[in-house]
Amino acid sequence: MKVMLIDHDKSSREAHRAMLVKLGYDDLVEATDGQDALSKVFVSNPELILVEHTMPGMNGIIFVQTYHARGGAAPVLMMDEKADRKKVVEALKAGVVSFLLRPIEPDVFAQHILRCLMKRKSA
Repeated sequence: MKVMLIDHDKSSREAHRAMLVKLGYDDLVEATDGQDALSKVFVSNPELILVEHTMPGMNGIIFVQTYHARGGAAPVLMMDEKADRKKVVEALKAGVVSFLLRPIEPDVFAQHILRCLMKRKSA
């Protein structure tokens, strides 16, 4: 299964990549921000997208809105270091399936990924 990982912070991206590989998701496409992701997402056609909320330039919400407006259908899991109710509601309204606070524990990460994949199968 192909997963797209979008995060501007290289060390966070590397940590999430390592966790994904341990969970058995090793077909990964990485992007450094929302604009980079948009240039890759329709070519790579991932089955799951993991995106950081807070990024310079195009943030995660704008990426998700643009992705869906262009016909993208893969489920999206959004991550951030802090979240208030407004941020989470905004993400869900944009089409995010699950919102995860960092730092991420592997078992919690796996649960959120499964929730996203179940959403994809039921859609």
